[in-house]
Amino acid sequence: MIMLDHPYIRIAIISDLHCQKEENSSKLTRLHTKLLDHPINENPIESFKKIIIDKKKNVDYFFVLGDVADKGNVEGFILGVKFVKEINALLNSEKLIFAVGNHDMHRREENDTIQDSEYMMKRTNGFPFLFRDDALNKKIEDEFWANKYCVIDDGKTLILVLNTSCFMDHVNNLKSIVFDEVMRESLENALFQYKSSEKPKIAICHHHPTPHSDINANYTSLDCIDRGDVLLNVLKNHNFTLLMHGHKHFPRLKYDDNFPIFCSGSFASLENTSSFSEDNTIHFLDIFQDKDTFKGKIETWIYNFKEGWIKSSDLTRFPPYTGFGSKMEISNIVENVYENFYKKYEHSDSKEKYLQIDMEDVSNKVNDINFLTPSQLKQLEKELEKKNLSINVDAKGKRRLCMNY
Repeated sequence: MIMLDHPYIRIAIISDLHCQKEENSSKLTRLHTKLLDHPINENPIESFKKIIIDKKKNVDYFFVLGDVADKGNVEGFILGVKFVKEINALLNSEKLIFAVGNHDMHRREENDTIQDSEYMMKRTNGFPFLFRDDALNKKIEDEFWANKYCVIDDGKTLILVLNTSCFMDHVNNLKSIVFDEVMRESLENALFQYKSSEKPKIAICHHHPTPHSDINANYTSLDCIDRGDVLLNVLKNHNFTLLMHGHKHFPRLKYDDNFPIFCSGSFASLENTSSFSEDNTIHFLDIFQDKDTFKGKIETWIYNFKEGWIKSSDLTRFPPYTGFGSKMEISNIVENVYENFYKKYEHSDSKEKYLQIDMEDVSNKVNDINFLTPSQLKQLEKELEKKNLSINVDAKGKRRLCMNY
């Protein structure tokens, strides 16, 4: 059984801050240069800090999956990186790692070049990497800009950082990276020495490697990584644990041939999130070692302007707790739950069988519940119904299992 209080590594994840100047930004993003610190609930950064302090959140890594700025706004980029570094200090992370987003690489004028955006990023301290032990920073950064990717091996985790915004060459160009044969061969050569490594291997980038359709047809998957399936095959062949990306403002966790792909959604953008009543999100990912494999448990918080960051109580949205890595059939998980908590009441009229059970107690006893994707959690609910069981969530996101009358 996995000890849930002893993860192998802990990661905080945000993406798509879209920070910019104050003018007109209130309709596009929650982060701008005139954002006030108080009240805390109206400031996503200060509210995030409160969560970290109150919940004693400490992580090994802090991933920011691109689009710190909005449309290449310099003031927004500088402020956004400053915000992130403040959060990073509170998280006490060993490594802060940014992916480069298309808005970070965005050209503001027709005569701007890719060098203008790179100039801004290369001269911003802590971007794209800020390590507690900064001896490798310069070498890693040079490799990242030169190769359009870099491999970070700190002895505990292998992290592949891909620059999927490097081919933008004019204003408003949404074209992402083309994973061509040259890059495939280069990446396979770089990863070959790590193929048999038993540490977790995580790939991060800004764009999605597979189609990620949104709620409305106006937001398409045309900016998907070209030949993303080839990239995924390289990762699978080198035994990667998962890939994480941003860009799409709706969070999603799914498998591609049993390989987990996690989209973090947006931290602060209001573009298309508010239109469809979707949430801004932050995530904490705990990765556990289970013999020769790794599993992940994701805790998600959503932003509420009246309360700040809270746990969602709406199970139709992205779940407050989800994960990846379970190999157990859903029906068998339900049987385990029933055996552990309800079997003893099978032929009894005792009122005790109707008492609500904290889902934390349930998932501690039946570990695989922690490592189910959102679609698998929906299957779990259906299987629980067959046993006359259901999961209730209160206004604070607290989940409880109960037997229905």
